[in-house]
Amino acid sequence: MNRLLALALAFVSVTGLSQWSCGDTWTYQGYDYETVQIGDQCWFTENLRSEQYANGDVIPSNVLDSALWTTQGAQTFFNLDSTRLEERGRLYNALAVIDERGLCPTEWHVPTDDEFMDLELFIGMNEDEVV
Repeated sequence: MNRLLALALAFVSVTGLSQWSCGDTWTYQGYDYETVQIGDQCWFTENLRSEQYANGDVIPSNVLDSALWTTQGAQTFFNLDSTRLEERGRLYNALAVIDERGLCPTEWHVPTDDEFMDLELFIGMNEDEVV
């Protein structure tokens, strides 16, 4: 369950970019994201705030109906509290994360479970704690 929630948070990582270095700011959909190198991975320092897929289609927001939340890509605020956007970014359901229109900027992606485990090990968790 923790891993699914983490994926819904839409942390992103990237490899193989030219003309750009991890640590530089990345602008996406009108917002500047700071980046940080952690081990061999580059991460945004905060969660996405996107209200649109990468192709510009709107991601439905604040879907309170659980039937809709489980049948289409959607995004919301943590605890449905818009004042937490600055602190937490947006929360995306799994359908938004895997949608072919793309959640992340070009060249970026939602990290895999293995990428999260690499991060956890790099920051000092021991293998018994990494699930």
